[in-house]
Amino acid sequence: MFTNKLIPFKKSSAHKNVDLVVANINANFRPTIANRMLRYLFCLTFYWALLAFDASAQTSIISGIINNYTAVDSVKVGQKQLQVQSNVGFNVGDRILLIQMQGATIITANTSSFGTINSLNEVGNYEFNTIAAIAGNFIYLKYAITRNYNVAQKVQLVSVPVYLNANVFSDITGQPWNGNTGGIIAIEVTGLLNLSANINASELGFRGGVTNSNVIPYSAANCGFTDYFTALSTANGAQKGEGIAAYQLNAEYARGAQANGGGGGNQINAGGGGGGNFAMGGNGGNQMSACPGTVQGGQGGKSIPYSNALNKVFLGGG
Repeated sequence: MFTNKLIPFKKSSAHKNVDLVVANINANFRPTIANRMLRYLFCLTFYWALLAFDASAQTSIISGIINNYTAVDSVKVGQKQLQVQSNVGFNVGDRILLIQMQGATIITANTSSFGTINSLNEVGNYEFNTIAAIAGNFIYLKYAITRNYNVAQKVQLVSVPVYLNANVFSDITGQPWNGNTGGIIAIEVTGLLNLSANINASELGFRGGVTNSNVIPYSAANCGFTDYFTALSTANGAQKGEGIAAYQLNAEYARGAQANGGGGGNQINAGGGGGGNFAMGGNGGNQMSACPGTVQGGQGGKSIPYSNALNKVFLGGG
């Protein structure tokens, strides 16, 4: 004998009146084979419609800057505590990214080897965690910190929003790197990510070098400066682009690459080198044609070694 009952399914708050709706519809049917098939077809269709409604209701519409950033003043491996410059934008339960931005050591000789990476040290170390508590500028984590960090070399904390489903309806971007924080877009989606627009990190990373404000007028005597580093005051080269190694004092200018940051063009009017990352950056153009034809353009940024064993990530060179 046929028994008139509902198809069971798990209900959310959106489904609280489903039994009543379907039961009322069932009451209008006579228990013929055709009516039974129609009733169950309706229930099945209604069930999938509700699932689709649930997915739509739990889809976050996102755009713009979705992360918050703060510099880290104190952090130690094995501990669950960080001291940060600001807790604004961070909340208990937030997923976070801890990452070191600079800290490589380089060759500093006045040769073509200037900027070659000797050691990565802690630069590129990163890990995810969850905020358990906040007290002023102290942030307490759910899990102990697993890697070493050197706060003198630009360590930052980045909030990572977590979504069930997300729709990027206009471009997502991030805070540009300002010398202490930024340069990163981080997002976690456990379900479906729909890209109706771009996730755009253009020009957010390490900054390119600037022109030298001390201008030397053209003369044959001012052509042919070949040094790989110099200070601002000499006016013989433009600033190097930023990289994973911090600038060397009085060696911020001229054509030697700053690790993966491109070298600045030398006098007169040579072009700067492009930033590198996994591969080298391109070399800058030579000095003006009225000068002799020796190479004066900035060196392209050095390449950085990547491997699963290292498990590091880096910004591209400026």
